[in-house]
Amino acid sequence: MLFVFYGIMVLCVIFFSVKCAYYLDLIEAKTNLSGVFLSGVILAGITSLPELVTSISAISFFNSPELVFGNILGSNIFNLSILASLIIVFFKEFLTNKVKLDHKKTLYLIIVIYSLVFIKMQFEINFTIMNIDVISILIFLFYIISLKFISVNDDDDEDDSLAQSTEDVKSLLIKFIFFSMGLVISSVIITFLTDEIAKVTNIGETLAGALFLGVVTSIPELATSITLCKLGNFNGVFGNIIGSNIFNYIIISIGDVLYNSGSIYVVNNQSYKLVVFGFVATVLALIILKSKVKDENQTDVSLTSKVTYILSALFILASYGLFIFL
Repeated sequence: MLFVFYGIMVLCVIFFSVKCAYYLDLIEAKTNLSGVFLSGVILAGITSLPELVTSISAISFFNSPELVFGNILGSNIFNLSILASLIIVFFKEFLTNKVKLDHKKTLYLIIVIYSLVFIKMQFEINFTIMNIDVISILIFLFYIISLKFISVNDDDDEDDSLAQSTEDVKSLLIKFIFFSMGLVISSVIITFLTDEIAKVTNIGETLAGALFLGVVTSIPELATSITLCKLGNFNGVFGNIIGSNIFNYIIISIGDVLYNSGSIYVVNNQSYKLVVFGFVATVLALIILKSKVKDENQTDVSLTSKVTYILSALFILASYGLFIFL
């Protein structure tokens, strides 16, 4: 019965996430806001809302940094697995679509964050400012820097069809808030259920967070990314996934502020694997993007680049698979 209820809540998260993304698109069309900024910042933030809510719930109700750490890092590597899967499935479309250069800079920042987190865990560094870990402060600064890359990355491929909606902005905002509240409530319930699943299955809270929270809270990224692929907007896909991943680290920083019983940067075997495999998957995503950018202005993509895309995508999927099985 526990898993049945969990499944129902998963469907609720999917429904509310899709609705939030839909009404955000309508608001974008009505207000003429930058599409890339919305996909990399606003949409990334909305699709990361379940991670935010479940993480705050894990700290507030269960005092469990393991759930938060597993949720965020599990979600990040699953997000990259979504990107890798979509590159394979929509390979022909991926070859012909342009991806902006500035996404590389955000990936570099994420790689630096992974490195800092690993160093902190490896050497158990505990340096705080006003009871906030210095790593959390650095993560916040890196996110602010990444906003500059995203905000100047303008998108010329606007879809004006949504602007034909007869609803005004106020009505769209009310509906958006309503579905956002539904997303928040269902996310909180999923946190309670995941805590119970961790106890019943005895698999550990970090792994439970990575699997039962990380995967479910990445469903919005999956739904919106598939939609963007069908629209032929791989630049938006990269913005959504990469933007969500760096935004997720902000959630760890928020959790660090809320958690007063020690460090939120959990040091155990499962968290080490999440950091290592997440780092590897992010580097592979950077390799894909760098190869893609080289071919951006070419009419024919080289065989070497095609092989690089496929192998890197497969290795990203293998990284997530290895985390689960190891």
